[in-house]
Amino acid sequence: MEAIHHALFGDPTSVYVALAIVEVLLGVAWFYRRTAKLQRLLVLPILLAGGVFVLDQAIVTDREQLGETVESMAEDFVAGRLDAIGRYIDDGYVGFRGASKAELLEAIHNEGRVRNVTSIDLSGVEIDVSGNLATMWLVSTITVDGSMYSGSVALHWQLRWVKRGDVWRLEYASEPKRGISGFGI
Repeated sequence: MEAIHHALFGDPTSVYVALAIVEVLLGVAWFYRRTAKLQRLLVLPILLAGGVFVLDQAIVTDREQLGETVESMAEDFVAGRLDAIGRYIDDGYVGFRGASKAELLEAIHNEGRVRNVTSIDLSGVEIDVSGNLATMWLVSTITVDGSMYSGSVALHWQLRWVKRGDVWRLEYASEPKRGISGFGI
């Protein structure tokens, strides 16, 4: 059931491919038989694809919400909106950079003041959602431009999220592992 939900609402590419194959097969059958019934059936995959598109646009999955949340956090950090990041962190946060939400926010403010982060690119995002809990693995490539250091560093993260009401909040972050910028490792 999860696979069907993901195919319809998460990434409907496989549904579009299947409908395209059905459309081609119906087109070939219609070309050889030229019946009115086959001609009417040619419209069905197109209508179904339109329906899947409308559903995909109308429904935001938990994975999509988490992806948007982590993108917003990165954008806020680069833009210097460090106070805004606090709304994404759960009050019960534990993990990297402190045992509490307050210690994490203090560390974020210190990093934001010391470093001139010009961009944060996220890649390799994998999300496993189970009810109101989610685990996310990702690589953040952080580009810094400063007088002491300029360059990029890739950090591998494991993040645990908890859903409070309709909002996902960061509950745990492991200490990041350094990778090689530009290689996704």
